[in-house]
Amino acid sequence: MKIGKRNRFNGGVVVALVLVAAVAWAVKGCVFPYTWNYKITIEIETPEGVKTGTAVRQVINRDNSLLGMNLGDVPSRKANVKGEAVVIDLG
Repeated sequence: MKIGKRNRFNGGVVVALVLVAAVAWAVKGCVFPYTWNYKITIEIETPEGVKTGTAVRQVINRDNSLLGMNLGDVPSRKANVKGEAVVIDLG
């Protein structure tokens, strides 16, 4: 009487999945940068009253390190800022 086949563990598939997950985690800062927007408002008191000016900026921050390790002279984080300076017309 045959008891049945024994299930074999395919370790190659598990190793490949772990490797893919490790690579995705290592490059997550480059592929999926952290992005946020903010609004800045500045008020200036003048003899004619309070004058205000606003601007909106976007900051994109990328992680250039490999697995969180600094690679020597290469900065581990790089931030790009898009937007304009605050302008207030004082007349």
